[in-house]
Amino acid sequence: MDFGNMDPGSLGDEKTDVGLTAAPPADTDTGITKLQRTGIILFAIASFFFFVVMKLPEARIQNLIIAHIRIIAQEQGFLFSAEKVHVGLLFGPSLKMYNVELKSLENESQVLKIAYLKVRPRLLSLVSSVKKVGVTAEMLDGELSGTVGGSTTGSMAVDLSIDAIDLGASQIMKRFLPVEVSGKINGSIRLDLDSENTAKSEGAIKLSIDKLAMPPQAVSGFNLPKINISESKINLGISGGQLTITQFDLGKDIKTDDLVGKLTGSGVLNRYLDRSTIKATAIFSLSQGVKTSFPLLNALLSSALTSDGKYAYKFSGSLSALDAQPGQ
Repeated sequence: MDFGNMDPGSLGDEKTDVGLTAAPPADTDTGITKLQRTGIILFAIASFFFFVVMKLPEARIQNLIIAHIRIIAQEQGFLFSAEKVHVGLLFGPSLKMYNVELKSLENESQVLKIAYLKVRPRLLSLVSSVKKVGVTAEMLDGELSGTVGGSTTGSMAVDLSIDAIDLGASQIMKRFLPVEVSGKINGSIRLDLDSENTAKSEGAIKLSIDKLAMPPQAVSGFNLPKINISESKINLGISGGQLTITQFDLGKDIKTDDLVGKLTGSGVLNRYLDRSTIKATAIFSLSQGVKTSFPLLNALLSSALTSDGKYAYKFSGSLSALDAQPGQ
């Protein structure tokens, strides 16, 4: 079912822009982290979807779901638009959206375009505190598929496969990353995070990033040179609320990569993500090209220089107040 004529305030016939123009509300959280908010948002979406598909006629389902999405999008600082929406009920409830756009309210150049998005509620999760939905999205020149869910307490369940997602395909990534980057990500994310008892949290993150690149840019007052890293591998495990960095390798050969490094260590999750603690060691090398382009580097990193020409740092403390000291 495609959009037809709708009541005022709903979507239109063809291109439908359901974005709101009001400014996003100020962040007034007192102890609730972004991770918990994400879990609560996922729970709200899943619960609302479960309710409307079971109780209302198809046309009203469409209107209410889209209205709910635009409210949530605005609360997170985005304008939402979709060219075409289809609600399916024949083989189980599902929502398909085509040519979706999420535009940042703070910066209109930051737009996430999703060519195709399908959401299907997992009916068996109705009896669980964590409500789940299946998701398939064609975005950022790749595809994201799997299951996501959340609870009213902020617990999260994530089981996603990532296929050739390009970090540089949208300016919107600047909203979430400290530096501008590009690169193709493949892998999987499996998380079962219990916000009430983190000792029950389990999960695994396995990612590979090909051709990771950072263009020349200014960060915290420093003009950074371009950095190219041919291949990166990330393998993190969570068991009993304990985080283990099994593998965190950047680059392979300093002759061809601008940075080659390894991070090892472990951590302990907290229900408030920024209070989670970590103890890790980073050892890395920089290419001569980077050193030449960034003359201040020797002064900034000299205390961490090792006898073999590499740099070493120890990290410890909570994520919100991480302490870095030279040495291994």
